[in-house]
Amino acid sequence: MRWRRPAGRSAGQSKEDTEPLPEIGRFEVLEVLGAGSEGVVLLVHDRADASQEPLGLKVARRMSEDPDAMARLRDEARILAWLCHHNIVQVHRLLEKDGVPIVVMEYVEGASAVEQLAVQRDGLPAPVAVEIALRSAIALEAAYNAPGPDGRPMRIVHRDIKPANLLVSVDGQVKVVDFGIATGAFAGGGATDESGFMGTPGYVAPERRNGGADSPAVDVYALGASLYGMLTGRVLVQSMSPTDHDPSVARALVSVPSPQKEMVQELCRYDPSRRPGLEDLVERLDALRAALGPPDMRAYAREHVARLLASRPGVHPRSHPLWPNLAFLETGGEVQDLAVATARPPRELALRASNPPEHLGPLLEVLQRASATTPASELVAALDGIRGTRDSHAVTLAFELTGYADPSVSEAAWRVLDAAC
Repeated sequence: MRWRRPAGRSAGQSKEDTEPLPEIGRFEVLEVLGAGSEGVVLLVHDRADASQEPLGLKVARRMSEDPDAMARLRDEARILAWLCHHNIVQVHRLLEKDGVPIVVMEYVEGASAVEQLAVQRDGLPAPVAVEIALRSAIALEAAYNAPGPDGRPMRIVHRDIKPANLLVSVDGQVKVVDFGIATGAFAGGGATDESGFMGTPGYVAPERRNGGADSPAVDVYALGASLYGMLTGRVLVQSMSPTDHDPSVARALVSVPSPQKEMVQELCRYDPSRRPGLEDLVERLDALRAALGPPDMRAYAREHVARLLASRPGVHPRSHPLWPNLAFLETGGEVQDLAVATARPPRELALRASNPPEHLGPLLEVLQRASATTPASELVAALDGIRGTRDSHAVTLAFELTGYADPSVSEAAWRVLDAAC
């Protein structure tokens, strides 16, 4: 597939408009979307999926040799794959290439609150800011209380809530993203991260700066600071002195009207025990939303988010400044599919109906019992025999063989996928 400038983006013909797209296994890279705390996010097309639904890929930078960073990205995938909530970006699968994790996730066509604030410099409309905070609080409560694979609550704390990680989609939905430094309890009593201080200045609770334990209160504080930013267009500047912290927050809120002012003060108390819990926070934000009047988020997104997306320049992936950190993805070993637990059925490929070739059953039996000792010629013959089918079971078996050690088998498997799509 050739690169095409995204609709509505800045036009102008160039040699980029006919340059082939980079490929990562079965995925074609359409665009580099940006960078998160632990990796770069790409917009991709899955060649094995006839629905043409765009996806997001989150890839650790190869330049990072920090094994902890790699582990955090794997942990983020496992957290999000198990969570299933409409206000949290969904993960479909976890891949790996040459030891580097690749997270396949839902693509949210939208803009973060910080991108919106770059245009609306004096702050977002108060009802919209409160709506984003409310939906984010609902997502945080769901993540903290969600049962894990062992049935026990996962107790996930995001630890990096800020306007850059709160997205509004083109249809007005709010999504919390980037659980890259989240922590939580899982089966076996482990935690996703036991590192020291991590977070973003301006949104980090005082107890985290002082080495205190991570709890939902740190997300409550960060959401309060984010609400302040969305209301004013400014980063909350607060003293970290135990005696001056709360007065400094009050001074920053002089120009913020009630009852938004009181809400931010409650969320950003120095003492975590004086902040509302997540369940209480949702109730308070919901009451504030009702007092201000619920916003029409679809209308807001049509006017502001869609316009922001249209203003982004269309840049070929290889021309993006982040691509040099990702060029390794086009070379090296095969992309491996890693097992990851999920609380919902795995995302299925959308395959058009077709008439399977005759004698499909025996050919599928050959592929089902494939092992390292199965002659490559036998597997290639079976794959060539099913080429042309769009039967989901047959295509799934072919996909599982795209990473086969013998290149003749992997190439035959890709031919099946290409024909199916």
